[in-house]
Amino acid sequence: MKKEDLKLSIHAMLHPVYVFERVKFQGEGSILLSIIILFLWFFSNAFSMQSTGFIFNNIRQEDINTLIIFASTFVLFFLWTVSNWALSTFMEGEGKYRDIIIASAYSILPYIILSIITTIISNFLFIESLTFLQYINILAYAWSIIMLHAGIHAVHQYSLKKTVLNIILSVFGIAAILFLFVLVFSLFQQLYIFFYTIFSEIMFRI
Repeated sequence: MKKEDLKLSIHAMLHPVYVFERVKFQGEGSILLSIIILFLWFFSNAFSMQSTGFIFNNIRQEDINTLIIFASTFVLFFLWTVSNWALSTFMEGEGKYRDIIIASAYSILPYIILSIITTIISNFLFIESLTFLQYINILAYAWSIIMLHAGIHAVHQYSLKKTVLNIILSVFGIAAILFLFVLVFSLFQQLYIFFYTIFSEIMFRI
């Protein structure tokens, strides 16, 4: 990872369309940095759950599950990129899978930064500041969503409306992938029970 890659990711927060077009047409951006951003996302979520000021934190420490945090970051990101790439092949998108990964990962940066800031300052505020923290959270989500829209728009060369449609369908695509996974898992589970029952019956009669 080069120093320029880090500068580019920060620059993307203010000029997303320009940066993501450079990612597409000039091959800039870094997969390694994208992976690092995912780890930072994982860390920021865990940090938020554990270290948010007790006045604003409704999560019990014993209820924090690392696997759930992992699923809500790495697994969700993987499903998003696969779903978006698959849909782009049907919607005449021009973005490569690499471009989708970089654009999507860079779009998470505003959320990560503001989430960490919110977590830290929540330990020094009173309950009256709840609305202020909520505004920061809204800003974090909105900023990342705007960047994601700009990223998908740039890498696939879609119109604004088609970009919105692609993002919405990608979300439904994630739901479809999860449904198929649960369906296949349930099928294999039933097959296992079936064969195990037969095997147990045979062993019982021997």
